[in-house]
Amino acid sequence: MAAESDSDATAGDGRPAGPGRGPHVPRIAGDVAVLELQGDLDVLVADPLRAVLTRAAEERRHIVLSIAGVTSVDSAVLGVLVRTHHRLKRRGGFVCLVGASRFVVTILETMYLQRVFPSFETVDEAVYWLGGQLP
Repeated sequence: MAAESDSDATAGDGRPAGPGRGPHVPRIAGDVAVLELQGDLDVLVADPLRAVLTRAAEERRHIVLSIAGVTSVDSAVLGVLVRTHHRLKRRGGFVCLVGASRFVVTILETMYLQRVFPSFETVDEAVYWLGGQLP
């Protein structure tokens, strides 16, 4: 699933790009964009995810990624997340993770990334930590 533009990142109705994959259209809570990710986050999802995260990082100070439905993450997607982290960090922002599975936590620990991405049990906790409230 290669995307020509960031408009291809979702099905247009808020569903993820492809069957059970990719980012949903972000919800907004003040200066926080909240995205839900699902399925295998691999090289096929990296480009559409990069487009969505780049746009969210341009428009908001923080990004919360709900990843409870994520089953795997590969190096291409980790690279996208780290680049997004650096982009937001320069502006005093954060990329927060919500609902990471034990598998994803193990990947983050193995790559020494667990301290880069603040992690939370719920989206509300992450948004609150960032100083916002969901509508």
